[in-house]
Amino acid sequence: MTGEAVSADTMAAKAFPAEFKAILEEQGYKPEQVWNMDETGLFWKKTSQRTFIAQEERRAPGFKAAKDRCTVLFCGNAVGHLIRPGFIYKSKKPRAFKHRDMSLLPVFWMYNKKAWTTSDLFLNWFHHCFLPEVERYLHQKGFEFKILLILDNAPGHPQSVEVLHEKVQVLFLPPNTTALIQPMDQGVIKTFKANYSKRVMARLHSALDHDQNLDVLQYWKNFNIADCLSLVAESFKDVKPETVNACWKSLWPECVKDFTGFSPDEAIAEAYTQISTILERKSYRKRLSNQILEN
Repeated sequence: MTGEAVSADTMAAKAFPAEFKAILEEQGYKPEQVWNMDETGLFWKKTSQRTFIAQEERRAPGFKAAKDRCTVLFCGNAVGHLIRPGFIYKSKKPRAFKHRDMSLLPVFWMYNKKAWTTSDLFLNWFHHCFLPEVERYLHQKGFEFKILLILDNAPGHPQSVEVLHEKVQVLFLPPNTTALIQPMDQGVIKTFKANYSKRVMARLHSALDHDQNLDVLQYWKNFNIADCLSLVAESFKDVKPETVNACWKSLWPECVKDFTGFSPDEAIAEAYTQISTILERKSYRKRLSNQILEN
């Protein structure tokens, strides 16, 4: 095990669902009204260490690993609905968006120098993305606007958020239980990242098919944050509601429906199978082999 799984508190994770269920029964929350938010860092220009691109980058003079990172915020409810993703980057308006209206992007755009969640950015997301999107969703579904928002104890999640809106109850997970019971961390984020990798490789393969003189390394150097954002939006849509619903199994098993074929493990396996299919195509392997010889 690595990362959060190493320090996971299994006892607290086993006890918390009962506390959570008591709150549901006391307040009468429906699955549509119960939400979880989590974020993840995305090294959007980094490829597998075994790919030709990564190998050639390491050979280049003054090599520096592709570490350009953004942060993607995920928020979904217990029936499997995801709202528009939040997106944090290091600049307010990158050159790639020079002529774009940032408010019309498929993500809720935010920025700071480290491209990571801070308390101020979280509150910005909470007031200007989460509340309006969830209120609109509940109105369309015919449910009362009252919300239970489940958060972990990350530094960027201010404790004061629980008193910011009278219709929102915030429930913090016990420390060190994220890897075991937080829904977004039970497969939603992994499925998204697998889909993103798949779409990155598919776009490269398509570019190679359309331009027989395309230099792979030059293509990758020209891959910018606008390209990334396009693939993020597509990969986000690839995460099925059934998969999101299945990720609530550890915290709220009663709300999970039996969607055979849509579990996180199955969704991730399908994405990696498609990646393998792309990498095994003869035209793709031949082009890369030729460029390896040329370099």
